[in-house]
Amino acid sequence: MHYPQCRGTGAGDLSLSNLDRQGAQMLYGHPGDVLVPSDYDGDGVTDLAVWRSGVPGGASGCWKVMRADGRFLFDKCWGDPTDIPVPGDYDGDGTADLAVWRPGVWGGASGGWKVMRSDGRFLFDINWGDPSDIPVPADYDGDGKTDLGVWRPSSGGWKVMRSDGRFLFDINWGVPSDVPVPADYDGDGKTDLAVWRPGVWGGASGCWKAMRSDGRFLFDKCWGDPTDIPVAGDYDGDGKADLGVWRPASGGWKVMRSDGRFLFDINWGISYDQPVRADFDGDRRQELTVWRRTDGYWHALRSTDGTYLVRQQWGIPTLL
Repeated sequence: MHYPQCRGTGAGDLSLSNLDRQGAQMLYGHPGDVLVPSDYDGDGVTDLAVWRSGVPGGASGCWKVMRADGRFLFDKCWGDPTDIPVPGDYDGDGTADLAVWRPGVWGGASGGWKVMRSDGRFLFDINWGDPSDIPVPADYDGDGKTDLGVWRPSSGGWKVMRSDGRFLFDINWGVPSDVPVPADYDGDGKTDLAVWRPGVWGGASGCWKAMRSDGRFLFDKCWGDPTDIPVAGDYDGDGKADLGVWRPASGGWKVMRSDGRFLFDINWGISYDQPVRADFDGDRRQELTVWRRTDGYWHALRSTDGTYLVRQQWGIPTLL
């Protein structure tokens, strides 16, 4: 999810129609920014946020956050151009912390997790992972704190360390072509190990394969087509992540409950949108949210009744 961002003031939307687009690109963002929505102020509502990777020798790793109601929250720099942003609640205070994972290089220090509290205080710097790993931070032990997790495509290995540095587990689950989609699918308060297997046309595709963090098999269900984008989340508020895919060709959100019952099929979005996981009203249900790459707007519908919830610009378009 690499997209640029538009710097707001909290006073309202900033319309690119009133700006020179090339100048806006220079002043406010550039390709390489990353969407990092999370709850940065602890109010139970997802905030609109981007991380600006920057360039070597200049300001980089800047987190630019706006509340869903359009009020500016903060702009802080934390990270290097080659880092991967991995926000999460690493100290269990109910507020997302600013964190990056530094892949590094083979033969040198790599997999560095560098975390700063949302109030600007340093939290920790721990090495965990190899350059080719995919970071998958989540609460795997149910203690309310985000753990340091990586998924290794070459072996399907999930390697997880607690945020205090203690080893948690190392379990193989998945193949190199899978997409990791960790979430709490059984409602026990712990993130489960899961992958989504795109498959190929004409064969079984869109298969979700989930294992509990203690190594017990959970389920194997097919839901989705090879070109879909998986967007697992709790859409019905039962405390369990549902199987959701977003279909770029139609903008269709197709969601199945984790017990296999159909939940809904709603078109929301256009082919060049980016689906986003977010809860903008604090009801503990994921909204249907897209970020539009042509104008930098976030658009969200409530998953409960389909009403328009958010229309806010925060991000420079990448398709100009």
